[in-house]
Amino acid sequence: MSNKKLKKPINQRGHWVPFKSEALDLLACEALVMEFVQQGSSLGEDVKPITDISLYEFWCYIQHKKDKLQEEREQ
Repeated sequence: MSNKKLKKPINQRGHWVPFKSEALDLLACEALVMEFVQQGSSLGEDVKPITDISLYEFWCYIQHKKDKLQEEREQ
């Protein structure tokens, strides 16, 4: 196997598309909210209404996920 470093194609280097980046951020945020709301419920159960959840609870959930990722990264 070759020890050559893989590089992006020249036409993609440093090419940043703000619209795609913002769309990806929104999709990731939406996925995290949905994951949080469905947390603890099984497939057939109702989920907790989003209006019953405080921003603080969601923030703690995000912080917990960040801490878990940091722990995995350090291992």
